[in-house]
Amino acid sequence: MLKKIIPVLLTLLMLSACGSPSATSSAPAASEPSASSTEPETPPAPVETEPEVYAIGDTVTLNDFEITVNSWEGTKKIASSAYTSFNSDEGSTYVVVSLSVKNVGTSAGVFIASYPIGRDAATAKVFYQGEYEYSGTNLLGYDEDLHDKHLNPLETKSGVLAFSLPDEAAASSDLTFVLSAGDSKYTFALS
Repeated sequence: MLKKIIPVLLTLLMLSACGSPSATSSAPAASEPSASSTEPETPPAPVETEPEVYAIGDTVTLNDFEITVNSWEGTKKIASSAYTSFNSDEGSTYVVVSLSVKNVGTSAGVFIASYPIGRDAATAKVFYQGEYEYSGTNLLGYDEDLHDKHLNPLETKSGVLAFSLPDEAAASSDLTFVLSAGDSKYTFALS
């Protein structure tokens, strides 16, 4: 029986010797904390910065267009001719943003497409309290509407983008106009 136990004991002894550090080793055991070991540093959290807010009259460049926000107004009616006009729905007001747009690119382009395609297409929106988002209202047949305007290289056009907002939002001093395309975003305070 002793002959059967000795090989088992030797095997267990060899296995336990392989799994534990030797007594002559100068390195501390993995389970023992060492005063000289350092914990890996955690990277600092990214610092969130407030986006820059531009004022009326400022100029920005988005894609191939240099854009200046000239003014804005809230109105119930946009006259398109001596006989026709666009009237806001009951309980709504048009927020009309006046812009000057210059194509600084080397080929013709469309400023704000009615149906933007792709991530890099320019869009314009109005936000109320930084949370409620309003897309533009395409004023079909209105010469001043900048939706779908083609500009040749170095050509400048002035016009408007209109947004239909509830009266409560349109009367607020907490409105922003946001132009964006891809990773570029410009916020203008409408105050």
